[in-house]
Amino acid sequence: MDWTIERALPAALVLVLALVCWWFGRRTAARLRRGRHPETRLTSAAQVALLTNGPTRVAETTVASMLEREQLRADSTGRLYRTPTEPSDALSREAAALTGTGVGIATVLRGLVWGETVREMVDDLTKRGLVVDGHALQRAWKWTAIGEAVLAAAGVAAFIAGLNGWVLVSVLLPAWFACTALSRRRAARWVRPTDAGRVAAEAAWSDQSLITGLAGSVAVGGLANHPDRELRVALQRGLPATRRTGAGIAGGAAGGFGGAAGYWAAGAGCGSGCGGVGCGSGCGGVGCGSGCGGSGCGSGCGGGCGGGGCGGGNS
Repeated sequence: MDWTIERALPAALVLVLALVCWWFGRRTAARLRRGRHPETRLTSAAQVALLTNGPTRVAETTVASMLEREQLRADSTGRLYRTPTEPSDALSREAAALTGTGVGIATVLRGLVWGETVREMVDDLTKRGLVVDGHALQRAWKWTAIGEAVLAAAGVAAFIAGLNGWVLVSVLLPAWFACTALSRRRAARWVRPTDAGRVAAEAAWSDQSLITGLAGSVAVGGLANHPDRELRVALQRGLPATRRTGAGIAGGAAGGFGGAAGYWAAGAGCGSGCGGVGCGSGCGGVGCGSGCGGSGCGSGCGGGCGGGGCGGGNS
């Protein structure tokens, strides 16, 4: 394949068009991930939980809140039971219906994660620009993949029609872009906060009207951050082994709702390591969860976490 401008021009055209198509896809995805800052602040611990670590954290916070208000009780094996106290909000009513006469906490968490109330909350925060619009993101990557695939196919067809081999080499770039776009399209199914959503969550961590009591600790740090050690251990006994170590979503629900920990707000990883309330911004480490030891929370919480909350009888 002797190189000349005339022979390399078709290959160069394919490469340039592939780069332009990829740039448009990346720009659209970046705009969707950026979101927009809300006109009003977050109004519930469940919203903070969703933006901190996804739908599973919402479910954990709901269970913790109901236990605190004595709307549920738990035994030493992690099974939940209803009490005569009636719940007042939609999430609690849904959890109570799932609990019935007694069921494992993993079943309740799974039902809440896939329930209508969580879906409505995700839709509401998506409209407010705090959660990435998964459908729009999937469309952006789908059309990027289609465009790259068309360019790759055109290059192959040109080579078969007798054009020089340079054009065949050039199709490697759009082919790689197409595969990457398809992979990102699959990942776009996960619920994750926008940049504005992360900022809103971090601002809410220090809001005592939202993050308070046992449910507030769980909203920020998960069940591993529950201040009541006896109850925390009992609830974790009812979870699958992978969930107890902080991996995945109860019952394997991660495919549609939960994302990898890296997608969530800074400090969300504190749940299993230290779980300090307010991690990432003015930390102080209230009520560190299991596995926290002394002052060992620093690296897990973005460098700001002290170990102040690890002592005492409930840590």
